[in-house]
Amino acid sequence: MLAATSASAQPWPTRPIKLIAPVSAGIATDVMARMLSERMSRSMGQQIYVENVPGASGTIGTAAAARAVPDGYTLLFATSGMLSTNKFLFKSLPFDLDRDFTPVSVVCTGTAFAISVYPALPARSLPELIALAKTKPGQLTYATDISSGLAGIIGDLLSRRAGIAMVQVPYKTTAQAIQDTMAGNTDLIISATQSVEGFVRAGKLRRIAITAAHPILGMEDSPPIAETLPGFNFEGWFAVVAPAGTPRDVVTRLSLAINVVLNDPEAATRLSELGCAPNKDGTPELAAVFLERERELWRGIAQELGIKPQ
Repeated sequence: MLAATSASAQPWPTRPIKLIAPVSAGIATDVMARMLSERMSRSMGQQIYVENVPGASGTIGTAAAARAVPDGYTLLFATSGMLSTNKFLFKSLPFDLDRDFTPVSVVCTGTAFAISVYPALPARSLPELIALAKTKPGQLTYATDISSGLAGIIGDLLSRRAGIAMVQVPYKTTAQAIQDTMAGNTDLIISATQSVEGFVRAGKLRRIAITAAHPILGMEDSPPIAETLPGFNFEGWFAVVAPAGTPRDVVTRLSLAINVVLNDPEAATRLSELGCAPNKDGTPELAAVFLERERELWRGIAQELGIKPQ
C-alpha cells in the first residue's frame, strides 16, 4: 500500500514501464504487445518495453505480473484464455484473477478460431464434416496447440453439440499442428484464423468454418459455426491489466494512452490485419464489466462440458 501511495504522490512515469507478454516472441500476441508498447511510448513520453515470459499457457507470465509492485511500472498484456479460461482449466493457479489484477483496457476483440481440414478430406463444409464424423465415430482427428486450451475446448464443444466423436491430437506448437494436418496425419486443425490464413490461400488447408458470430472480412467463404449450430460463438480478445492496488490515476492515464493508440488509423489497420477489432473507447470500468462477463461465459461452458480443473 505504501508503494501505491508513493507512486500517486510522485510524477508518473519517471522511468521505463514493463509490459509482460506471457508468450514467446514472434507470435501474434507478442506482435500486438510490441505494436501497442511502441506507440504508447511515443504518446506518454516514456519507454514502454515488452518482456516475454512464456510458459504454462501464459500462467508463468501472468503470475509474474500479479507479484509485481503495484506502482504502474509493470503491466500485463494477456489473451482471453489467460484472463478467463485458465480459471476453469487449472486447479491451482499462483494468482487470483479476480483479486490480483486491476483492469486497464480491453485492447481489441473479435479474434476467431477456424476449423481447417486436410484438402483431400471429403468435407467442404461444416455440415459435411459433421455428417462424415457420424459415419466414422472416433476416427476423425483434429490437431490443436496445447499452449492454448481454447482450441481443445472448442473441439470438445463442437463434438458435444453436433453429436459426434472426434479425437484431439495435441501439439506443442501451432506450426507442428499445421504441418501434420497439411500432411494428412490429422484430418483437421482448430486454430486461430490468422495462424492458417497463408496456408489456406496457398491451398494447403481448406478452412470450412469460424467461431465468430458473423462472417469475417476476407474470409466470407468460411461461414460461422453458429449457422450450423446456433449459439456457437467464441471470439478471442486481448487486454491490458495491472497488479491490484495500482493507483487509480495511473490506471486511468494508461487507459487513455491505449485509446490514443487504438484511434490511430495505422494502428487500427495493423490490428485488423491480425484479425482483431480495436476497442477505441475503452475505460477501466468497462474492462472490468467485460472481464466478469467473459468469466461467466466460460464458467457455463466448463459446466456444460464437465471440465474439472487439472
